[in-house]
Amino acid sequence: MRNRYPQIKKHCCAILKSYSEIILFDSSIVGFFLLLVTFLNPNIGLSGLIAIIAAYIFACITKMNVNFTSPNVFTCNTVLVGLSIGYFYELTWLVLFLVICSGIFSFIATAACANFFSKYLSITTLSLPFVVISSSAYFESHGYLLLQPPEIFKYEAILSSALNNYLALPSWLYGFFLALGTIVFTSNLLGGMIVAIVLAFYSRILFFLALFGYLLGSTVAGLLTNSLEVTYLHLSNFNYILVAIALGGIFCVPSPKSLLIASLAIMISTFVLHITDLMQVDYGIISFNLAFNIVTLFFLYLLKMLEFPLLNQISLSTPEATLDYYICNGKRFEGGGQRRLKLPFSGAWLVWQGIDGPWTHKGCWKYAFDFVICKTDHLQPEETQNLVGYELVNRGLYKNNINNLNDYYAFKQKVFSPDKGRIVHVVFHLPDNKPGIVDRENNWGNLIILESGSGYFIEISHFAQNSIVVKVGDWVAAGDLLGLCGNSGYSPRPHIHIQVQPNDAIGATTIAFCFQGYAVNNNFINAGVPETGQILTPITMESKLDGKTNLGFQQTLRFIDKSNTNTTEENIVFKVDMNESSEFYLGSKQGRLYFGKESHCFYFYRMEGHDPWLSFIFAALPHIPLSYSADMTWQDNLPITCLKQGFIKHWYHFIQMFNHNFGEIRYNAHWETPTIIKGSLAFGSQHYPIKVVLEDGCGFKSFQIGEKKIERIESIPEPHPADKGNPVLH
Repeated sequence: MRNRYPQIKKHCCAILKSYSEIILFDSSIVGFFLLLVTFLNPNIGLSGLIAIIAAYIFACITKMNVNFTSPNVFTCNTVLVGLSIGYFYELTWLVLFLVICSGIFSFIATAACANFFSKYLSITTLSLPFVVISSSAYFESHGYLLLQPPEIFKYEAILSSALNNYLALPSWLYGFFLALGTIVFTSNLLGGMIVAIVLAFYSRILFFLALFGYLLGSTVAGLLTNSLEVTYLHLSNFNYILVAIALGGIFCVPSPKSLLIASLAIMISTFVLHITDLMQVDYGIISFNLAFNIVTLFFLYLLKMLEFPLLNQISLSTPEATLDYYICNGKRFEGGGQRRLKLPFSGAWLVWQGIDGPWTHKGCWKYAFDFVICKTDHLQPEETQNLVGYELVNRGLYKNNINNLNDYYAFKQKVFSPDKGRIVHVVFHLPDNKPGIVDRENNWGNLIILESGSGYFIEISHFAQNSIVVKVGDWVAAGDLLGLCGNSGYSPRPHIHIQVQPNDAIGATTIAFCFQGYAVNNNFINAGVPETGQILTPITMESKLDGKTNLGFQQTLRFIDKSNTNTTEENIVFKVDMNESSEFYLGSKQGRLYFGKESHCFYFYRMEGHDPWLSFIFAALPHIPLSYSADMTWQDNLPITCLKQGFIKHWYHFIQMFNHNFGEIRYNAHWETPTIIKGSLAFGSQHYPIKVVLEDGCGFKSFQIGEKKIERIESIPEPHPADKGNPVLH
């Protein structure tokens, strides 16, 4: 029995999550409470439960490759179909048969629709299959004479009536609870209050959005019909709640912009809801939450098409977690994007012209960079005293003679591949211009176009004549030699021009990209967009630091609490493990801290769970450059959960919905020695000193923030049963 418990738990969680999806949540606990609410009327609750169990059994028997626990599957459609049948008909053997068949069919329809919507529209299906199937089942069932409407469940009615008489709620609040209960086909005060309490407990943002959506939608509808009191009690108001939750906090990152979009969608949905209500009156077709589906799906498709930056790219357990992740990672990886290139040179080069530069990087060609070598330290004071800005830079490009190409520091310097890929275009025969003269007929000069393995193309221009060492069809790796910097094409001075484009046409329109693994004034940048005038130096990963941060799979890390305020030495144990998506993490019974390596950096990415020691490690060392340079500095931004827990954390999250910069935690660090990192955490007016010590061999020796400190006492590698060796993360 003990061996079966994990499987039973997995099946139960999958079914319960189907209930939580009804309110666009992803939690088996929330699902459990919603299941209980549906059983306020056993006829409704039992019908919904039978429908989802039947669909689940069908999926297991047919071995359908559908993950019930995935937030993108929306198996809530099956639950809703069952609940709707239980709402309209007394549960008999005939109705039971109808529930099972409809539940299985809704599951099949949902899987098919989810695949179609995802593949061709790149959006989710929501509960559209439920609307179609339940409306069809209700319409068709008029010919089934043995189907009888359910008897009113007297205890449900008595409880709700007594509660309403006792509380004497205003109509808008009473209507709000009714609308919440109607979402799960429990149109009474008690059910709605339970749903409201669950929402408020698990997500303050969702509760606010639910109340905001209800008040805005019902008020607008009431003003249009001149009957506010009646409109507040309209059961269809739950559509406004779902629209607000979907666009304000689930599919869009909570923010003022998302709230504005949700508000517009809610106001539009008042008209759609009026039309669907007329359909029910005139044709007897019950629309259920059709208004919510129509408005939300159209808005999602539009936002997807416009590449709205606040569209949620990752599904986490709550909007608060999503917001924390977005704010933190938006600042941690703000140079980011998927198009990350290595710098195509070695040594220190100056950004002569950056994105949307003053000369040629305009319009469709604004996403490009020009690099030169500029040295002014050898110049005499009388040479530079009257030179400023561009004039000073221009003088620093050459040694002595402005008209001699060979005197330019960048001329004939090596140019390296910024990415792996295949060479698709090469021009190599054009002569180098004399300084100050440009070739207007061959703007791009000698060039290479590289097709990246990630689906974009990279053009590097102005190579020296006959210096290119690759040919069309060659495959290159990042860092491979391509040729030498020259002065061909529209180039008044020797420089490297680089741009990213969507196709292989010479001089095509450009698209955004960034560079990774470089330093500006000895400040490490893992990924960023350089600015004009900055001097960049590529970072080379050091094998020693790479080895120190290789945490072995299934390795156990043991620490002991050495804080000055601690009277007992607490043992702290973490284990290196991997999830279903092959992401590595430090794990404990209370949480997970995900980590990984990029080309020049070791990162702790994000936290899951509530382990205070994992949060402590995250705060002490969010990332570390895998290159040592005396006094090299770096910065980071941390989620609020690293320092604050409980009510304070929830309060900060709610405020951050309206101001993403509220409660910012800034991290600053530098190399003290090749094995010691020092720095500080700044949170408002509070500052916490940090210190991290690396092991001489592999791993981390100690972490310290203020007076709080943990030290490592031993490391036990435990080989995975399926492997003879001990794989490490590279």
